[in-house]
Amino acid sequence: MLNAAILTTVLACGALLLYPKLANAPLWRATITPLASIIGSRFLVLGPILGVSLGLYAPLVMLALVVIAYGFGSAIRYNIGRIDAVAHRPALVEQIEPFASMVLAFAYIISVGYYLNLFGAFGVSLTAFDTPYYAKVLTTAVFLLILIVGWTKGFAALERMEQISVGVKLAIIGGLLCGLAIHFGDTAQNGALTFNAASVTGWSAVTLIFGLIVTVQGFETSRYLGRHYDAQTRIRSMRLAQVLSTLIYMVYIVLLAYAFAPGTITLDETSIIDMMAIVASILFSFSTSSCGPDIRSSCPLSEHCHAMPCRATDAAGPTCSA
Repeated sequence: MLNAAILTTVLACGALLLYPKLANAPLWRATITPLASIIGSRFLVLGPILGVSLGLYAPLVMLALVVIAYGFGSAIRYNIGRIDAVAHRPALVEQIEPFASMVLAFAYIISVGYYLNLFGAFGVSLTAFDTPYYAKVLTTAVFLLILIVGWTKGFAALERMEQISVGVKLAIIGGLLCGLAIHFGDTAQNGALTFNAASVTGWSAVTLIFGLIVTVQGFETSRYLGRHYDAQTRIRSMRLAQVLSTLIYMVYIVLLAYAFAPGTITLDETSIIDMMAIVASILFSFSTSSCGPDIRSSCPLSEHCHAMPCRATDAAGPTCSA
């Protein structure tokens, strides 16, 4: 019954996102790029990081993160409108902008490389090729695909690929939230909700929270779509992307923070897979191992990760314990 509810939710979300009036709407197409940047692979690691490190305070920290991000977004939206309204910018600004663009391009290479590495870890964790080597092979292959498509077909082709990937991703997230909501309800009905103390406190918690700002950024990509969308469309689409991502993140963290007993959450790139095994088999149906290889060294937040060995349990799936 649970699997059927999750599958129905996934299909319903997919059908909605494929609806022509939505899929072809300029505002939605402009929203896809910032939304894809905000909710990427980081979505999967954010829940375990907040749940283990900050415990019952995880939703409050998540709220603070999205509020800070919205403030940054407001500043960028102001800049978009201001640049569009001014016919000629100062000469110094015109001279500095190309240099700033080069710095930003280099930063994005690092960012995209890291998140593709995260994608590689998830991709091979569901197969028999669950090793760091094959994770890097998959990462490199996807990197080359993006490079070739962008170089030969341009932005329109990349946007179309992004639209498909975002649609699939949002449909799966819808199913995941459905499963978590049912699991949360069952846990609450059984009086088993947990309110764990934070395992990271003091200055370490402050630095962790500042480090997690990267998980809610990405909305700034709207600033660089000026060749394809006017200023007002970019402003509205960035705001819409931030509102949608805020709703998704808040629901996700609330459902995750209080419905899993201590020791069932680990801090590695693929720990969400093990957690979903507890919720429903359909969310774990392709997994062939309980935990992936230890590749925490690639994570910029690794100093906050505490390794926990995995152990097999009953048919509900594997869990991890300290």
